[in-house]
Amino acid sequence: MTTLYLTTAERALYDVLPASVKSAWNGTVEEEKGTAWESDEELEERIVTFSEEATPELKQFVEKIQQKLKNKENPDDLNFSDIPEKLIPTILFVIGARGLSQMLEGLLRQENVALSGAAVFSEARHLLLESNAAYMYV
Repeated sequence: MTTLYLTTAERALYDVLPASVKSAWNGTVEEEKGTAWESDEELEERIVTFSEEATPELKQFVEKIQQKLKNKENPDDLNFSDIPEKLIPTILFVIGARGLSQMLEGLLRQENVALSGAAVFSEARHLLLESNAAYMYV
């Protein structure tokens, strides 16, 4: 079963979604308890490392995401289907749990959101927060 891990702010957005959207969701909803959010410096370090290794197309795609996040815009109009599947985890790591949160909040603001899609981002963020926490204690 798939789980939506939601912060308090995200849960508030979820709670006001239409009943038809929530009833179509077959998963569970849990509180996101992770607290190992990236600092600006950590995200910048990830970007630099990624930029050194990325193709120009991938670099441009990540820069579009970052610009939208920086401007508090929802990057959900970007087409992930053009990105090779094996590179998506790298992109999600680069934008970090903070970027994924912004994306997730943007999705939850849409009345017709597919919660299964939102769950993918929430699961990725949940795993990133766990990874960040493990890294902080190494």
